[in-house]
Amino acid sequence: RVWFTNSQDRRFFIEQELIPENRTVLSRNYLNTDEYGSDLVGEERRKKARSLCGVTKDEQMVVMVARLIWQKGIREFGEAAESLRKSHPNLRFILIAPLEAGSPDAVPESFVRELEQKANLKWLGFQDDVKALYAISDLAVLPTYYREGGYPRALLEPMAMGKPVIATNSEHCRGTVEEGKNGFLVPIRDSRALADAIDAVISDDTLREKLGSYSREKAVRDFDERLIVPGALRDLGLPVPETIPS
Repeated sequence: RVWFTNSQDRRFFIEQELIPENRTVLSRNYLNTDEYGSDLVGEERRKKARSLCGVTKDEQMVVMVARLIWQKGIREFGEAAESLRKSHPNLRFILIAPLEAGSPDAVPESFVRELEQKANLKWLGFQDDVKALYAISDLAVLPTYYREGGYPRALLEPMAMGKPVIATNSEHCRGTVEEGKNGFLVPIRDSRALADAIDAVISDDTLREKLGSYSREKAVRDFDERLIVPGALRDLGLPVPETIPS
């Protein structure tokens, strides 16, 4: 049997007759929500993260974690940052994305450096303490049109950290967002709609708190590994460890 967390890949394998449908197992993506939470990030890590981002406690921050390829919505993120620069001078856009050497869809470093000059945007490349960056952020976005599988970790992780999320309204992302409850969905390749959604969340403290609280609730309820992994293991015909509750 083959275990999929991406329904599009599963459909492709079946349609191409690579594997019969009855030999597949499909589940949502998952994470251990106990390992995520803003309260788990101490002040020293927060201070280091703010220094890295060049963000003060009085400034707001939007974070995007992705690969540095066009399909992840890098251009749209940059255009949204540029369009909100004047109306939100204390809002910082932080892009965490390693360079993609050799990929035909790679975003050139020169493009990102130019964005940094035009917008309140900072590119950090690869980072190994993403949780600290989520902890100091106000909002996470992923304007992708890449084949994400419906439940990208770049949305699940900030949700588990209690952050509002904005994603594209596509089969690749919509499984993570309940419109108006933990965030918003925007059309693909629409930087204006992305900017408007960011503006709505950043401008309303009460809304932002409500969205973030539901994000955490949804992550625990729908995407915790202790709820998803046991069922998948049983469907695979494998034993379920006693340490994972059924």
